[in-house]
Amino acid sequence: MKDKVFKIIFFTSAIIMILIASAIVYLNRKKDYNKVVSSSSNLKISKEINFGITEFDTINPVLTTNIDVQYISKLVFRQLINISTDFKIENDLVEEYSKINDKTYIIKLKPNVKWQNNDNLNAEDVKFTIENLKIIDSIYSENVKHIKNIEIIDEYTMKLYLDEEINFFEYLLTFPILNHNYYEEKTLKSKTKIPIGSGEYSITNISDKEIILKNENTKMIVKIYDNSNELYEALEKENINLLCTQNIEYENYTGKLGINNNQSSGREIDYIAINNKNKILADKNIRKAINCLIDRKKIIYNIYNNKYLQINFPINIESYLYKEYSENYDVNKAKEILLDEGWELKNDVWQKNSNRLEFYLLVNVNNKTRCEVAEQIKKQLLENGIVINIIEANDYYYNQKLEYQNYDMALTGNILSVAPGLSTYFGENNILGYKNDEILSILNNVKSITNEDVLKEQYYRIQEIFEEEVPFITLYVNTNFILYNSKIKGDFLHNWYNLFYNVNNWYVEKN
Repeated sequence: MKDKVFKIIFFTSAIIMILIASAIVYLNRKKDYNKVVSSSSNLKISKEINFGITEFDTINPVLTTNIDVQYISKLVFRQLINISTDFKIENDLVEEYSKINDKTYIIKLKPNVKWQNNDNLNAEDVKFTIENLKIIDSIYSENVKHIKNIEIIDEYTMKLYLDEEINFFEYLLTFPILNHNYYEEKTLKSKTKIPIGSGEYSITNISDKEIILKNENTKMIVKIYDNSNELYEALEKENINLLCTQNIEYENYTGKLGINNNQSSGREIDYIAINNKNKILADKNIRKAINCLIDRKKIIYNIYNNKYLQINFPINIESYLYKEYSENYDVNKAKEILLDEGWELKNDVWQKNSNRLEFYLLVNVNNKTRCEVAEQIKKQLLENGIVINIIEANDYYYNQKLEYQNYDMALTGNILSVAPGLSTYFGENNILGYKNDEILSILNNVKSITNEDVLKEQYYRIQEIFEEEVPFITLYVNTNFILYNSKIKGDFLHNWYNLFYNVNNWYVEKN
């Protein structure tokens, strides 16, 4: 009987304690929720964005050489064709275009696109822009140099005649279109202090120290600084919210705390050109072994402050056409390849019959960073039985040797195009003296392919061949950074072509 009473008292006490504990948890949660609600109600959102730049020259979108101004201009001036974050082409001012033959295109503009003064944007504006870009010194002059003639068919339709076939010509239609009434012929200088654009943002004020842009919801203040020290200091002091840089030493200015970054790959790639006509390097297995012995991560860490990005193929990393690879660096795989080919490691050098794996690596003596990289490559390969002798040549001899392929290997680089053209590396008479019939056939076929899935399939095949053949060795690409403080929020996804894909969802928290 006593045991029964004791059990009843015990279970009753336990239930009461559970109820009390639940009540305490509930009240605490309610208290925390009320704090969050209170905190949220005190949080204010600002759509005023402060963006910092240096080396300002002009707001004119076709005359500026300042990369930040070029980014800003994309908010104010529209283009015929735009480029997406993954480097697909998107119609902007163009409603449709068609390729009539290898050297003729028809362009039809979207009707009723307005300039910010309410004029209609028409074919006359496009013709005016192209014809004058051809005769001035502009970053966009290269885009239009092969346009021989422009024939206006009607207010919104024109025919472009080229002087030669240009692969992926549509990618070149990515220049700002100017209002022919507001810019001078032959110079393209603006007739007004504040330019008239056709984009979502309009410029409302320009002074020596700032440029103000607005759309319906967002105000962007572009603050102009005299030098990088002032720019980074402004970010630290929250006088600006963000900036863009390619400086891999930016942490020396900003420190590592309180500053966030969003990175994208740049355009400047470095690679090792290989003379595929060299009797030993003509063997793809030797090239594959060398590729496996180069530790790109270590080079990037030692030389580029761990900020550059590995790249495995010479197109933009963010491109939908770029195929991800597995890690190339694999010492054991290299040894296996060489052993299978009959090479033996004698006196710490790979040898076969009377041949040794010993090569000359050409580098430009005036490019000190590449000279440092060459030393790193020499050390890495020597540690694994391949002897490298570095030739440091001046500009003239370096370029001569490259042109006539008078080298075993050469440390060099290139600037990636917005278009996915590959003829520089794989086309007829390419700079490397490399020939692969299947790649040549694919490059010829892709000229007429517009389906993105089919194009991707073809490019993946080229990259598979490249991975197997290793006609040259890609190393790394430079990096773009958006640096921003903790107050600004939003999606900062970008590429080297455009910073402001998601600018309309950016906002600044203000307490």
